[in-house]
Amino acid sequence: MSGVLVLLAFATLANAPAQDDGQLVRTPRVRAMTLDGRDWYDVQAQNASALSVVREIGRAAGRQVYGLDALARPTLVTVHLEQRPLDQILEYTLGSLGLRYELQASSIRILEGLPESVEEQLDIAAAAWMRAARRFPDHPAAAEARIAQGEIAETKGMLAAARTHYLSLIEDYPNAAVVGEAYMRAGRISSSLGQWGEASRLFRTLADSDVASEYHAAARLEWARAMIAQGDAQSALYMLRSLESNYPAVDRTELTGRRLVRARALNETERYMEALEEIDLADGDFDPFGAWEALHIRAIALEGIGLPSEAARAWLLYAGEAKGHDRAFAYEQAARLSLKSEDELAVIFIVQQAELAGLETGLESYERQARERLGLSIDQEGEGIQGRVARAERLLAEEDFAKAGAILQPLFLARGALDEETRSRVCVGWARSQDSRLGLGAAIDILLEVRPTFTTPLAQQRIDIGAAELFERYDRFEDAIEAYQGRYAKP
Repeated sequence: MSGVLVLLAFATLANAPAQDDGQLVRTPRVRAMTLDGRDWYDVQAQNASALSVVREIGRAAGRQVYGLDALARPTLVTVHLEQRPLDQILEYTLGSLGLRYELQASSIRILEGLPESVEEQLDIAAAAWMRAARRFPDHPAAAEARIAQGEIAETKGMLAAARTHYLSLIEDYPNAAVVGEAYMRAGRISSSLGQWGEASRLFRTLADSDVASEYHAAARLEWARAMIAQGDAQSALYMLRSLESNYPAVDRTELTGRRLVRARALNETERYMEALEEIDLADGDFDPFGAWEALHIRAIALEGIGLPSEAARAWLLYAGEAKGHDRAFAYEQAARLSLKSEDELAVIFIVQQAELAGLETGLESYERQARERLGLSIDQEGEGIQGRVARAERLLAEEDFAKAGAILQPLFLARGALDEETRSRVCVGWARSQDSRLGLGAAIDILLEVRPTFTTPLAQQRIDIGAAELFERYDRFEDAIEAYQGRYAKP
């Protein structure tokens, strides 16, 4: 996208007026002058070689030109500019050819193509669009240039700057064809930032406007979503009812979007079964984002009708696609509801998954309660998974199997959330701890059960070595040899 934006921006900048005086060819003439302490240039050329034009510009500016190889192919340009600064002269002449430049005190360097970094490409595009919009505010494409600036800022994560571009477009070009898109984009950014009052104002204005009628239905849907966030779910339901009457959904995507917003409003009014019915009616038609939003709605509704365990599972699935605060919140809800449903092992699993995701989730209190209910010791404060595994392995080496088992049990139960290397260490350690308590048969059964779940040769080898060492402890050396080959004898 950024490469196209750069070329479009340069094309706009290059849209300088050409003079047609009947001559098919006019050799380039470049004149430099100083007015009010600034250097200005006149350039005139008709179907002239781009190479000769750039050479003349360099001569008049008193600068050495590098990178002329980019103009080696015969390319004709027509330029007629009067009293323009040097950077504009170069933008018009080189930008129309898809080239860039670097301007220094004593030189001009021509640059081919775009930099490899997407970030640099976006910066170049943003600068080009900004210059185009500033120099040609009355150009027919000026409003589109402002939209492009906003899109680039959004892509770079600069949401406040993007919204400023959209709002300035609305103010400066109120009748532009893209004003509806600007309202929608600005409103959605406000929503994503949690500024629901501002979002509501923008969507309401668009919904009631005389322009951009194609956005009226979408604006009302987003307005209803903002109402829910502001605590007025009942008004949102009235809005959705009116929307169905005046703007019937034209496709399944639109219908599904409305069902999701209606389900959110029903949750907020504690009509949880109706919310679930809305989700079920739309189920199967979701795009990835819609399916993710549906999990959020389903989790709240399931808790509302008294199914905390099912709600916890929904939150856990939601966390898998969430980011930042949303992900941390989802893990916290999943842990809270698992504890409420007395599924202590699920709490430990959730904590391990959150830890593997690198989140500072504040789940320590849930883990502590779950471990206390299971009769397990509380791990040392701040100790991570790798630290726990290493500590358990040291205890096994010291033949303190009871303490090692207490550390490894929750990790073994939550092993599905671990990477294969760590999981194989946990499984071998857990088998060794159970050998001391239940005997060789139970230990080998553990390794037999888990071995097929591993896909990497290194992890499988670690399981085989663990089984072989267990057989060796009982002087069953032939069985140990077989175990090294991945074949375990029945104890």
